[in-house]
Amino acid sequence: MYDDYLTQIAADISTKSAVLFLGSGFSRSCRSKGSPDGLPTASGLRDILSKKLEIDGSSYSLEDLSEHFGIVKGQPALYETLADHFVVTETGPRMADFIGLPWWRIYTTNFDDAAEKCLTSLQIQPITMDLDHDANKQIPRNSVIHLNGAISITNAGNLSGKIRLTASTYWDERIRESGWLQRFHRDISQAKCVVFVGYSLFDADVAKLLRANPELSSKTYFIEAPSKDVVKDTKLRPYGTVIHSGFERAAETILEVTPTLTPLEDIYFTSFEEITPPTAIREFDAEAARKFLTIGAGLEDVVFLESNARRALACDREGCEAMLEEVKRGAARHLVVGKIGNGKTVATFLFAARLRGEGYRVFKFVRRTERMSTEIAAIAAMGRACIIVENGFGHTEQLQMICENAGKSVVVVSTARTSAFDLRGSEMRTLMGSEYRRYSVDTLRSSERNQLADALQKLGFFGKYSGKEQRLPDLIDTWGNDVRSLVLKLFEENDVGRVFREQIQKLDDKDARDILVLYFLLIVADARADVETTDDLLSISTYPIVEKYSELFRDFFDLHDGDKIEARSSVVGEFCLKKIFKGNEIVDVLIRVADQQKGKTYADDEAWPILLQFMRFGFIEPWLGASDKPVLLKRYYERLRSNSFYLRNPHFWLQYAIAMMSIGNYDFAKTYLENARSRADRTPRYNYRHLDNHTARYYLESRARDPRDLRDYFAVFLKATSTLISEFKTENQANYTARVCKYLAEFCHRANPTFSTSDRAEAVRRVELLLSHLKSRRGKDQEGLLNDAVNATEQALMILNGGYVANPLRGNDNDFVQTD
Repeated sequence: MYDDYLTQIAADISTKSAVLFLGSGFSRSCRSKGSPDGLPTASGLRDILSKKLEIDGSSYSLEDLSEHFGIVKGQPALYETLADHFVVTETGPRMADFIGLPWWRIYTTNFDDAAEKCLTSLQIQPITMDLDHDANKQIPRNSVIHLNGAISITNAGNLSGKIRLTASTYWDERIRESGWLQRFHRDISQAKCVVFVGYSLFDADVAKLLRANPELSSKTYFIEAPSKDVVKDTKLRPYGTVIHSGFERAAETILEVTPTLTPLEDIYFTSFEEITPPTAIREFDAEAARKFLTIGAGLEDVVFLESNARRALACDREGCEAMLEEVKRGAARHLVVGKIGNGKTVATFLFAARLRGEGYRVFKFVRRTERMSTEIAAIAAMGRACIIVENGFGHTEQLQMICENAGKSVVVVSTARTSAFDLRGSEMRTLMGSEYRRYSVDTLRSSERNQLADALQKLGFFGKYSGKEQRLPDLIDTWGNDVRSLVLKLFEENDVGRVFREQIQKLDDKDARDILVLYFLLIVADARADVETTDDLLSISTYPIVEKYSELFRDFFDLHDGDKIEARSSVVGEFCLKKIFKGNEIVDVLIRVADQQKGKTYADDEAWPILLQFMRFGFIEPWLGASDKPVLLKRYYERLRSNSFYLRNPHFWLQYAIAMMSIGNYDFAKTYLENARSRADRTPRYNYRHLDNHTARYYLESRARDPRDLRDYFAVFLKATSTLISEFKTENQANYTARVCKYLAEFCHRANPTFSTSDRAEAVRRVELLLSHLKSRRGKDQEGLLNDAVNATEQALMILNGGYVANPLRGNDNDFVQTD
């Protein structure tokens, strides 16, 4: 009756990607000193404690009864009782062979050492882990992870800190603070299958996790006793397939089937996801086309359409053709650069579809797992393959690892925001190799504008612009000549923006609104926007809320499964954050996220980079209105300041200083820059580049704009220009330093009258040197920025030489919004 399920489990185990979870039912056939007829379940342990206490404990929970036992009899007596009954002396039939299968991970809520004894009998040295072990480190395959503690690494003295049994220990926050619940979630999300043996959803934390992620049910199995328990079945069935074969029968079938399985040709991927054509590509009507253009819905279908059908919806990006030609010439590393919402992902997936047509297998990097190096080697062995890594600067280690280990036969394509590339472009030579090719999607070519205009007019989106006097291709050019500007125009012309606003205004559930804001912030930050991330950052269960308001959320997110509720479009996120949500509501969500991280004893690999991004002034500034910006910035950074993680971080104080400079509060900016440097000096291998540049900017900007006459102009000029000259000499890419040079003209306009003749001569020498450095960077750095910096520096030189400049160029605070 269950053979098909058990055969599938055997096949999944053979991929070495299956997770085993052991409940108390698994250990029932084991023997111990105190339980020669079989280890007790939770109810059995309650009876044992009741007997020792000489009371009727049937009406008490195990947690309360064990708490009482520890108080009355003492912790040593409680430990001895647990050791007597849970230190295994003999394992049951088939257990060792079953545990010896190539499981990827073994978890348990049991205290006993049955799994470890099984591994030992197979000459495998087991590793027992509990909540005190680091959840973020690599886990060896012979590990057994005890979420409620393990009797084998516990003694009478540390019982209360090791075993989660009593009311005061079971309901504490240790499992969440340890990071193991998050690690367990990641593991079962990535696993090929999850097998629970003798488990009853008794453990509240694990049960809550399963309830919040119903999409796991398709790969989850519960192996239970042959006799059916109707109540228990009703409880388990929503979360997976219940197999009433009993453990021994299930183990026998799996062990018998395993040697007969045909070796799998394809590895099961956890770090990568293969991009394949949909089984049936749907047709696009005008409404479907609108959703694709405005929120990115149906991208998987669009990229695999025939060219003419694609052009009826949007356009083919010319860069894809150029990339394909470069691949044919042997180029293996490619970077697609573009501003937020300009179609980096679309262009990359269009290219992926073209490669599929050329016989390549295409994979998208999803997450870093322990199997990543193995999976890279497997992809490299395929010969004609491609790996896509979106947001390369957000995954620098992984991108470099892929490029270095995949070989030249594997095409690697990454994406980067224009602002990030302007600042960090020189790093790409290290990450992707010196011969990588770069393509920009920030400007629409003439053919692309014509295709878009033709498609939009045929779909009726811009009918009023189709007359002879106003040609749509020219208007697209005037609107900004990029995809983002066009999409924002679509919001206005097709009432999409009004619909978004009305939908969100109807939503009065605070948690639901916070989830929306957080998802938009995550997608704009190029961070992972999924249930796991949101659950962790807000400390709420996201999925039930999204399910409750699914009709609303569906317009903003892909609800393709519970773990990957992904925002459809960064442009939608930007539009809603700027036009619909108020600045105070966005700051409230950011503060809520920061508050939830207080006191955590672990640094989650995925959460902390997001928190650091949220800390950046350049990240939060665009969502704040001019009138309330000073109050909201002060409130936000002061709240972060109460968190010890930020308090010790030099970059936090730098961001606080930048925020204060943006509102003209230069005294606070000076103090916070000093705080940043003090903490940086105590941080090993700290990179002072940003701090030095912003300190130089502070000197120039504050003396140019502070209404007070501070009289130290030449001294700060020497400090600022010394930093700038040094940066030009040592940095391969000088875009950041060029931004600071744009403050020279307004500074010299204010300071020149106070300079002595000798001061002025030295100032002229330094500005001439800076001008020489700037001009030498042409062709290497961002051209528009360099031109502005050269103009400002030339004006500064003119002022120092006695020339008249009526309106000196001013440094632009917005230059730093997207780069810090």
